[in-house]
Amino acid sequence: MPDAGLTLTQQPPLSPLVEIHADDTAHRLWRQIALDHDFQREFVAAVDDLVGELDHRTAREDRLREAGVTALSGVYAGMVPSLAHTDAQFFEVLRQNAQFGTPGRSIAGWHVEFEEVADGPLAVLRESDRTPTIAVRIDDAFGELRAEYREDIAWLLAELARAVDLRIIATGRWQRRLAREYREHLPAVSEQCSAGLSENTITQRIETAHDVLDPDGRKVRILRQLADEASETLSYNELYALHQTTKGAVRQCLTTGESSLGELGLVETFSRTTENGNAVELLAAGRKLLDRLDAEIGRQQRLEAVVSEPGNPSDDSRVTPPAREGRHRPTAEAEACCAERGCGSGGGAGAAPDRHRLPFHHQVRSAARHRYAAAAGTATDGGITLVNHPIGVKDDRGEPHWYYDHDADRLLVGGEYDDPMQWWVCIALALANPRTFRHVLTPDRFESGKLGDLLANHADLLRNSRCLGYLKDADATAEDYTDALLEAAEDLSELTRDLHHENYEDCNRFRGDILREAQGLAGTIVHLLDLADVDVVREARIPRFSRDFGESQQSDLAETLSVGASIQSRYGESTAYRQLLESREDKRESAIPPTVDADDPFGELIGSFVVVGKSVDELADPLRRRLSNRDIHEDAPEFSVPISVEETTDRSQTAQAVQIMCRQKSIRPTRAATSMLAALTGTPYDAARALHNLASETKAPGRTLRLDEVRYGLSVLEPTRLLSEMGKPALSKIVHALLIAQTPLVQRDLAERADVSARSVRTYTERLAAFDFIQQTEAGWRFALPFHTDEERGEGILPEFVSTGDDSTATTTFARDVLAEAIYDLLDPDRYADPDDLLGGALFADPGEVIPALREGCDWLDPWISIVRTLVGPELETQVPAPRATAAIGIEPEQASLTAAAAGGAD
Repeated sequence: MPDAGLTLTQQPPLSPLVEIHADDTAHRLWRQIALDHDFQREFVAAVDDLVGELDHRTAREDRLREAGVTALSGVYAGMVPSLAHTDAQFFEVLRQNAQFGTPGRSIAGWHVEFEEVADGPLAVLRESDRTPTIAVRIDDAFGELRAEYREDIAWLLAELARAVDLRIIATGRWQRRLAREYREHLPAVSEQCSAGLSENTITQRIETAHDVLDPDGRKVRILRQLADEASETLSYNELYALHQTTKGAVRQCLTTGESSLGELGLVETFSRTTENGNAVELLAAGRKLLDRLDAEIGRQQRLEAVVSEPGNPSDDSRVTPPAREGRHRPTAEAEACCAERGCGSGGGAGAAPDRHRLPFHHQVRSAARHRYAAAAGTATDGGITLVNHPIGVKDDRGEPHWYYDHDADRLLVGGEYDDPMQWWVCIALALANPRTFRHVLTPDRFESGKLGDLLANHADLLRNSRCLGYLKDADATAEDYTDALLEAAEDLSELTRDLHHENYEDCNRFRGDILREAQGLAGTIVHLLDLADVDVVREARIPRFSRDFGESQQSDLAETLSVGASIQSRYGESTAYRQLLESREDKRESAIPPTVDADDPFGELIGSFVVVGKSVDELADPLRRRLSNRDIHEDAPEFSVPISVEETTDRSQTAQAVQIMCRQKSIRPTRAATSMLAALTGTPYDAARALHNLASETKAPGRTLRLDEVRYGLSVLEPTRLLSEMGKPALSKIVHALLIAQTPLVQRDLAERADVSARSVRTYTERLAAFDFIQQTEAGWRFALPFHTDEERGEGILPEFVSTGDDSTATTTFARDVLAEAIYDLLDPDRYADPDDLLGGALFADPGEVIPALREGCDWLDPWISIVRTLVGPELETQVPAPRATAAIGIEPEQASLTAAAAGGAD
């Protein structure tokens, strides 16, 4: 058993007894631990270790009291012995362990202060020889808690560390914050946080910057301010406001001279075609330099410098509303009700108690460029993509994000999803933000093309077919309609203010009203963007889907997405919702019915939705069912809106994200570079994050992306994001260790740097070598990509089967051939040559049956097959791609069915 104590780590332990997230009050966190079945088994075993050999109850009680189990003035020690000798109180004691500190609850008639948990259950573990491993994840959700809640959690962690092997999982930024704010509470945190970085992760640019920069100077303060931003990006104007000096002095820190942050490779400046002019984003080298500086000053008690600079001015209210707000949901009538400008469900689906927060006046922030690239690359036009990708919580959950790509004429809006009302408010306020009208729906756009003609001459058509809200004949000019939409956004913000201050008669009904206004405003802007030929992507980020979203929450999410999709779909110039789903007869009568073309009876979803979070692909089936099973009114025209629901991403989506990132960096992707990124990363979000860490090309813009740059980008990802679909943490760590190395590694060094066993290294290096991902040299193992050094810069080192031609180039390399070679390297000769062997025999099958036979014969081979197919490129034997999994809102017209039948008969 490990020793009791506290360990800071950025990676979760392999098999903790319990793993929890520090995003709630201390007594609720303790309750999660105490009710965990594995913890309860360990607790019972600890009691048995202490008193199990004693026959008399009095002796057992005395032994426990002598050991320090003194909670409830010793009464608790009288309850616990029943666990060693099972009786009727057995399960009652385990249940009451969870009651320590719970408001309104008592134990054995005693009111129990939470602090007594240290002298009760934890004292039992502390005095036994058992030290189970408990993992506690601390991130921005912890920072959102009230100060007194955070202090209580720090106290609980300190007490846990005296009794168990406590692993605190936190980023470097949060480790430093814990060391700064809670060093008096948490044992050894300060010492662990100041341990410094491994020399293997410190590049030459960090060494150079370390030598020339003053740790207390303005340049390092700028780095810290960037690191404190969720997007790690600040505009020049925001930086000017943060520093009481001239603009020239700030610019000099950024770009002027050899010791500027830009020249040192710590930040990148880029020009925004939209707001605030130039901006600055933090690069990986800048983050690592801060980690090194923080580690060096930690022992000198100077960690307070990490956040000593004032934060970015914001009018965002950070006041937490009453806890009951998050637990209320609109009534069924409110969820079903549809108003003039939209409809949908509302409520607290997915929001944990005491966590829901939607105060008024959250600022709309610019999304980080790499997050835009990931979402835009992942998005499927006319569809909903579910991306199984773990994401962190935002500092402000109510903060919408916005990004406009002028070159692609594409707008991204999104926010963190807690519940339908909160998310649609984020989407509506992002869409109707003033910057949308400054840079996207400009006066020129309003006055020209299809939108300009309809606004000037057919405002009634926009109202009654497109169902554009807030539009009156008097407002049918670009300036007046813009003002009306901005005023609608202000009104929506005021409604959230009223909700925060409980200025309503019925909470459920009021939340339903806010939801309908938000969906109506969002629908109006989306239809305007469609009329102006602007692509739009809506992103829902759900960091706690895998933990908090049960069947009810998934149902609420599927409901609100299906409603929103129908509002933001059209057939010709008619909105799908009004024509197919509207339950109010007067609204249907005011709508102009479309003329349905029997040869083309299908509408379309405007733009796309992207839902991202760990395990969100579980939503696929409920969402498809909800889209296809909506109640269509009896007079609905005979058309439907097909909407694809994709739950996996493929190479093409990663390629799109890579293309966008390379355009931002002024370089061009190659097929080989894109394939390696797609094969080694889990999602387009990982690939975009990898390329985000490259500086923009200024000396030779338009050059190709080098393979050593691919290696560097991959090396700065978290190890768990490499080959994540394999589900093998040790494999991911080994690959990461090889990527960050600048020279080949022998087996012992590789095991040490990857922090895995020698057995794991032997197992996985055999497989990696069989697929030519790694190569053995006289100096040790190396990954099959060029080192990010001057000596190998620009080299074409790759696994030998990777296709380097473009998509139109035919290739004679087949995935089955690559797999056969790998199996040959891994199998003993007698098995390889045996047609009756389950795995070797697969190679004797017909060409088209080789891969299915290999898949059946080897349970770990399946993800390797996908990787090989990604890398070899198009194959001559490739079958026609499977059709997209599509759901449809509406009805299939009989004319279409007859036409299809006639076509079939003609054949």
